[in-house]
Amino acid sequence: MFYLLRLLLAVVSVGIEGYFYDAVRRKFGPSVARLLLIFQLFAPAFFISSTALLPSSFAMSMTTLAFAFWFREREMLAVTAVACSGLLGWPFAAVLGLPIALDILTRRGLLYFLTRTLLIGGTLTAVIVGIDSNFYGKLVFPSLNIVLYNVISGHGPELYGTEPWHFYVINGFLNFNVAFFLALLCPVVGEVGHRFRRHLPESNWHSRVRIFRFGTCVAVAIWLGILFSTPHKEERFLFPVYSLLALLAAITLDLLTQIGTVIAAKIFPAETSRSLMTRCLWVVLIVSALLGTSRMFALSRYYGAPMEIYTKLHLEAANRTTTQPLIEQQEGFNLCVGKEWHRFPSSFFLPDQWQLQFIQSDFKGVLPKPFAPYPQDNNTGVRLTCLPKPFAPYPQGLSAIPTEMNDENREEPSRYIDVCRCHYLVDLNFAGKSSPLEPQYLKNKSEWTVVHRENFLDSERSHRLYRAFYIPFLSEKHCSFADYVLLRRKRKCPPAETEQTL
Repeated sequence: MFYLLRLLLAVVSVGIEGYFYDAVRRKFGPSVARLLLIFQLFAPAFFISSTALLPSSFAMSMTTLAFAFWFREREMLAVTAVACSGLLGWPFAAVLGLPIALDILTRRGLLYFLTRTLLIGGTLTAVIVGIDSNFYGKLVFPSLNIVLYNVISGHGPELYGTEPWHFYVINGFLNFNVAFFLALLCPVVGEVGHRFRRHLPESNWHSRVRIFRFGTCVAVAIWLGILFSTPHKEERFLFPVYSLLALLAAITLDLLTQIGTVIAAKIFPAETSRSLMTRCLWVVLIVSALLGTSRMFALSRYYGAPMEIYTKLHLEAANRTTTQPLIEQQEGFNLCVGKEWHRFPSSFFLPDQWQLQFIQSDFKGVLPKPFAPYPQDNNTGVRLTCLPKPFAPYPQGLSAIPTEMNDENREEPSRYIDVCRCHYLVDLNFAGKSSPLEPQYLKNKSEWTVVHRENFLDSERSHRLYRAFYIPFLSEKHCSFADYVLLRRKRKCPPAETEQTL
């Protein structure tokens, strides 16, 4: 189910990006569209975001769709996509629709804009509030709750870590390489191109094309301005503008090629100047494609260990049933994580009668808590499914307010179980690094045996260049790796040891 869901997200993303490509081809021309396609194919940004089940990924798809509709002059569909992005996905992403809104206001007037946007927004809000309130058992508007917590509550996202201003510069280079800086240069190159407009194709300076280009630049500038000014920074916050960044990079490179051809023609014959700039264009594209491919290989090779480990759980469960006492199977198995809690991919990876548990580590924030269990039929003991009322009761976790929670990212000790209750443990073992709460369980061979082991990048002991990009033969020499392991408990903890740890 996990991979099927990822595949579905990828198919939807490809469909939306294809529609965006066609809209760009119609308005900006085939040369820009081809460059856009190349940047999309080889950018690690889309490799990461297109299959992620995140509000920011949904906002990326809806923003891409909104601008595609806008380029096709389908204004109300563009407004609908922006509304879906903000109301169904991530409310902050709605600011990316400001250029679209200003364009409609200028061309259609205030009354036209207000009546249609209120109708679209009101309809979506009514549906969202109705469905969510029905399932949660009280009046709920999730988008409003997100804004209230992050902007008004006083706690804010800074509780979850802060990064310096250049975080997004580095992140943009890693995910787009040269395309990221080409995108940032689009306003400047567009102004330079305007001075050469007599020598460039007239289609570049059609009034609507200029508005679309300027609007895209404004949307990206607003978004980057918000992100750079916010102390709490994450890679996924850039997701909503990924397609717009790729488009601006394509426009910039196309304009630079045309401007360069005009300038070179003053020195070389026309045919030679065109050939020279075509070669320069291919150099940029090849370098970008190689860097993007290298980065994607690095992500897979250096950080793929958790997925490899968790895919082994079902095989281990199948082997375990033939070798362990029946009573232990009836009690279920505890799969424990400590400092590696944030790399647990999904409960889809857990076999039947296995449950994820947390043990203490040096992390002192609040940890996730499982939803309350489904109610069971008193007569049959069968778990009741989630069906609309009055056909069946809802899972208690949908409406029950969980205990031991807080909105200040404070540690909740109730999350932890004693390590002696762990049947399995997933851990990352860095050489020479341990603490009282994060011992090297791998070395405790009397308690644990290794079921599976994978290499995971030790970034602190690896060269910056070779850990960022995978270079065959060289990366292995300049990078160090830690052991990412699935451990199985060999024996129960002695009673005395258990009492000490409780």
